[in-house]
Amino acid sequence: MALQGETEDSLGTVIAEHAGPLLKGLMGHGGIGRKEKYSFFERVFSYFEITRPFLLTMAPPITGAGAILANGRMPHLFLVILGSAAACIATAGIHTFNDWWDRKRDLEAWPDRPIPTARIHSGLALIYSLILMAMSIAVVWFAFNALATTVLCIALALGIVYTMFLRDVVGYLSLPFIIALFPLGGWAAFSPQTLFTSPIPWVLAVTAIIWQSAHIMVHSPSHPIRTKDGGLITEKKAFFFYPTPVAAAWMGFWFTLVMFVVSAALFFMVDLGWLYLVIALPMGVVALLSTIVLVKDPTNKARSMGAFNVASMYLIFVFGAIVVDIFLRKSLQDYIVGASNLLGALGRFFLYHVQGTSLLLYIAGAVVSVAVTAFAVLSLSKLLLKTMRH
Repeated sequence: MALQGETEDSLGTVIAEHAGPLLKGLMGHGGIGRKEKYSFFERVFSYFEITRPFLLTMAPPITGAGAILANGRMPHLFLVILGSAAACIATAGIHTFNDWWDRKRDLEAWPDRPIPTARIHSGLALIYSLILMAMSIAVVWFAFNALATTVLCIALALGIVYTMFLRDVVGYLSLPFIIALFPLGGWAAFSPQTLFTSPIPWVLAVTAIIWQSAHIMVHSPSHPIRTKDGGLITEKKAFFFYPTPVAAAWMGFWFTLVMFVVSAALFFMVDLGWLYLVIALPMGVVALLSTIVLVKDPTNKARSMGAFNVASMYLIFVFGAIVVDIFLRKSLQDYIVGASNLLGALGRFFLYHVQGTSLLLYIAGAVVSVAVTAFAVLSLSKLLLKTMRH
């Protein structure tokens, strides 16, 4: 029994408590911690930390799944980069706004975050969040179309309303309907004319709703627990009511179980291959196990954060598996042909325009350029690691 308890604790603890300052910072939980004085690098990193970088990685796959299914194959690489950047920047803006709004609450709930530790002035955080949101709107407007921009604006507006009103009045389960707009926006970016006629984007939206419901409910017990009428309740409502930590954990489990079933059903509802199942289903099992661990001790903050982190990765695996599966089955051949044509063109260039020693000089220059670039990257990485250690 003791061994079982140690194993259960390790699932949440390794991820949440022993992950180190860097991962805590990437999660937006205050990796640098509270100090008397912060270095210039630590203050600059705080503007990255406040966006919750790890959670930003969920935006491209959930948006990209809608985009790649709407397009039927992997879009042009430049559009992939722009779309992913817009999704990340928009999410970063909402996260930063959330931290600005919660600056007083976080003195108790998350005291090591950038604003409570005064690493970022609250006024600058608000300006920073608005700039990020404006940047994301500009990118989508110029790179895609009006409908995708409208979906993004609605998502940002609802994100602000959620932070200021819905979360406290309605509860955490008002958030999933906002997250459902991500795959809808991805679809609208590449096939706006079929957004309201095809069932696929709405299937993805429902999947996002179920996942976010699980994600937010396993996260609920990690926040301060209050006492009411002799019992324990969570800090925020679920959906117009305050659940107990036990109820919140069980809700997280059932939503995760439904998500597991729905993610398997996507294989039959959408044009996906077996690779999707190989990637998505094992992570679903891990997510279920993490919620079972939480149910056994729902007031354990480490277990709640562990289940939350695993749920975050579950989304990346499910929607990322859609992108990877379609890319490998439908687009990889195009990329191989393109690369082959490029290599052929380069070969013809060297054959007809470069001869003798000139060829050797071209090759030598290329080798030196790669070596210098690699040295610069390694040196910078070493410097950053050394700075973070001190």
